[in-house]
Amino acid sequence: MVESAGFGGEGAIRQRALAPSRLEALLFWSLIVLLAAMPLPFGSARPWAWSLAAVIVALLLLLHALWTAGSGGARLRVPAYKAWVPVLIASPAIVWAVVQTLPLDGPWASPLWEAAGEVLGTDLPGRISTYPFAGITALMRLTMEIGIFALALVLCRSRRRARVALAALAAIAALYALYGLIAIVAMPTKLLWFDRWAYLGDLTSSFVNRNSFATFAGLGLLACVTVLAQRLDDAVAQSPGGRALVADLLSGGLIAASWPILGIVVLVGAILLSHSRGGFLSVGVGLLVLLGLLVMAGRMARAAKLLVAALAVAVAVLIVTVSGTATLERLGQTVLEQEERGRVYRIVRTGIADRPWLGHGYGNFDFASRAYHDGSVIPNYDKAHDDYLEAAFELGIPAAASLVAAVGYVGLCCLVGARRRRRDVVYPALGAAATALVACHAVVDFSLQIPAVAAWFATLLGLGYAQSWSSARGRHRVTAGRLSASSRPGP
Repeated sequence: MVESAGFGGEGAIRQRALAPSRLEALLFWSLIVLLAAMPLPFGSARPWAWSLAAVIVALLLLLHALWTAGSGGARLRVPAYKAWVPVLIASPAIVWAVVQTLPLDGPWASPLWEAAGEVLGTDLPGRISTYPFAGITALMRLTMEIGIFALALVLCRSRRRARVALAALAAIAALYALYGLIAIVAMPTKLLWFDRWAYLGDLTSSFVNRNSFATFAGLGLLACVTVLAQRLDDAVAQSPGGRALVADLLSGGLIAASWPILGIVVLVGAILLSHSRGGFLSVGVGLLVLLGLLVMAGRMARAAKLLVAALAVAVAVLIVTVSGTATLERLGQTVLEQEERGRVYRIVRTGIADRPWLGHGYGNFDFASRAYHDGSVIPNYDKAHDDYLEAAFELGIPAAASLVAAVGYVGLCCLVGARRRRRDVVYPALGAAATALVACHAVVDFSLQIPAVAAWFATLLGLGYAQSWSSARGRHRVTAGRLSASSRPGP
């Protein structure tokens, strides 16, 4: 009788173990606050900012690990293989980045160490990395981003928490874009409270680089469109259908979706006023992927799909017509071989050909590439403006391929989840669209090397991945167990 009443039985213990925890809520909101703060100090592209963010992420991971261990693993809602497969795919790159910083004499070491020893008149232990400290710093930032992905994965496995996170990130991105619109009109020569030293006339909000802001705003735009689709689908689900459907969509649906629509307007305007060609095109690719997956979603109402697509296209066409002239003109004037960036790519390819398997050291592009400068580009060109080429230059082709493959695997899982899931398809669709956006922009720029952009991408990818598979079987087993327990005959 005690067990059937729920006191002391195994089912009751398991139910208490799986109950929501205040600590879990604290971890979740701490992550949201961190993501809200990271874009403010120039996208966290300063050593103190990314170091502080890394410490906070490490503490959050430690608290979650202790909390999970204290429950005997009962609170971990993510199957082990779901979490470990992408980590295992990326592990060759992580391990090799560590090896590059270790003393390694012989043909593996960079020839710069021997040259430096001759100049100093002493024997220096050789390393693959040209500047090991930069490699350690880059590793710290990479592990921070992996940690943010892991937190988003485990915390957003909850449907309710995933919904809150999506709405919060969409609103935060819209507010940063709104600040950028106000700032470019009211104080065009200021970046926050500093005198602007670059990109005068371009909207960058709290970022220094217009391309980095365009990527960040693009991720926020995808989140806003996803919230819009979610709200309209909710309105359709609550409508009795028939003739009342249109009225419900135009009244309750659009009212509930009013703030994401305003967010879309603000974000699209900010992206266009950034005058970023790569950002404009990559955001377009991300939107096409997102809208395509939403339209093909089986469980979303057809009326909601069509209204989302129509609103997104209408807003984009309107804003491009009104304020996109400068960006479109820059697109028309783009000739890669006439730009300095094309000459940088040739230098990078030369460096890759010299050490295709070993690389020059993770995070070492700024230092190692100087040996290949021929005077045709600015000497202090510290980024390759192509994340794929830069990764191959630093890590070598095999390790760089494993890093890209890990991200591609998770993005592919989101794509498959968006096609297979029967509900909550908006989350994996968002993860796949965010992957498409950053994958395209990484070909022509370095936005993923800005910590705030990388952190937001990791969060959206983790959120989408967390919702890319169904937990229906697990719930069915638990429900079946409870039914069989409650239907047992008494003693």
